[in-house]
Amino acid sequence: MPHGGNGYVSPIAGGRSAPTPGDILALYQNAKQEFSAFHSQCAQEEEYYHDRFKVAMPETVRERVMLASGRTIVDSATDHVDVENMRIEVPARGERGNADAEVTSKAYRGIWHRVEQDFPVRRTASRYAFLYGVGVYKVLLAKDRWPSSPGLHPDMDDAQMRQTLKEFRGKRLSSFPIVVKVVNPRHVMWDTTGRQGWFMESYKISRQQVPGWFGESLA
Repeated sequence: MPHGGNGYVSPIAGGRSAPTPGDILALYQNAKQEFSAFHSQCAQEEEYYHDRFKVAMPETVRERVMLASGRTIVDSATDHVDVENMRIEVPARGERGNADAEVTSKAYRGIWHRVEQDFPVRRTASRYAFLYGVGVYKVLLAKDRWPSSPGLHPDMDDAQMRQTLKEFRGKRLSSFPIVVKVVNPRHVMWDTTGRQGWFMESYKISRQQVPGWFGESLA
C-alpha cells in the first residue's frame, strides 16, 4: 500500500473502493500534519499580498507607509498569463487520427470558454499559482443543470411522445452540467504519492454554516 510523505498508509490510495469514516478521519489527521508547513507558508504569503504584515518601527515614527510590492509582483505576473487563448493539443491516434484530434481539441477549448462564463477560473488559478506556488481546480457535476428524463405516460399518443422527447433532447443539448471552481490551496490536501488516490478539502466553519455550504442533508 502506498505511503504518504510522512510515512502514513493511505487506505484510499491503497485500492479500497469504500473507505470507512474512520479511515477518512485518520487520513485527514495525518495529511493535516504533512501539509501544516505548506498551509502556514500560504498564510504568510497572504499576509504579504494583502499588506497585513507588521514591520518593526521606531517609536518616533508616527506613520508608516506600506508598499504594495508583494501584490504588485503577483498581479503583474498574472497579467502576463494569456488565459484567453489556451493552446490545447490532442495527440492523434494513428495516421488517420488528425481530424479526430483536431475536433477533440476544439471541443476542449469550447468547454473551457463555457466554464469561464460562470467565473474567471483560469485567471484566478494563475494568480494562486504565483502566490502559493500551486493552482487547484475542482470539477463538479451540477445535477440541477442537467434536465431529468421526461415522464412518458401510457395515455400519450406517438406524436405527444415524440414532441416530449424532442423538447427533452433540446434542453440537454443546451445544458452544461459541469462546474469548475478554484480552491484556495490553504484549504486542500492531496495524495503526495503520485498515484492521485485522494484529494481533501477542509474548512473551519460553524454548524449553522453547514447547510449553506453542503446542503441540508449534512446539517
